[in-house]
Amino acid sequence: MPNRIDRRGILTGASALALSAGLLNKSPMAQGATLQADQSAGYVDSHVHVWPKLTEKYPLDSKYTPADVVPAAFPPEEIMQLGQKEGVQRVVLIQMSFFGFDNSFMLDCISKWPKVFRGVAIIDHDAPLVPDKMFALRKLGVRGYRLYANAKNAASWDVSPGIDAMFKTAAETQQAICLLSDPEVLPVIDTMAAKYPSTRIVIDH
Repeated sequence: MPNRIDRRGILTGASALALSAGLLNKSPMAQGATLQADQSAGYVDSHVHVWPKLTEKYPLDSKYTPADVVPAAFPPEEIMQLGQKEGVQRVVLIQMSFFGFDNSFMLDCISKWPKVFRGVAIIDHDAPLVPDKMFALRKLGVRGYRLYANAKNAASWDVSPGIDAMFKTAAETQQAICLLSDPEVLPVIDTMAAKYPSTRIVIDH
């Protein structure tokens, strides 16, 4: 398999989400702090979830209730403040499951702090025009797409036009397919990696 992933490959691939995103110098990490011109300075946190206190602007996905949201919020300002203390200057945001396919909050964070954040979105691979969606989101700072690679979901990947579209388009856009994977799905991932050798695959869990 051309892109079989070992532990080093996983870490390298995850970091590449941010490093390949064009996160340039003078990045405001917290309270207007300035990123040094040398990109080698500081760390990249390649996997962070943020979410706001519940408002009508960012409604929960129908699978969740307010009781599921614990803690009540983890705002981007908090991760930036924590990161500043530890030398973390760039962050990859992972779409929070509370919001399903609505990536609005994550995209708003990227828009507000474009030199700090890039994102991994969750999209509906069964919806029409998946490639168009992926190209559009790339322009908004999305550098990968999360898939829940459990046995039930992955069982239909080999016959899913939407999954094929995602893996194929990700190679064209240089975005990653990021998998929250169960161990028993590794053979399916192996098959997809062989089928799409130019697609970057990150196993983040």
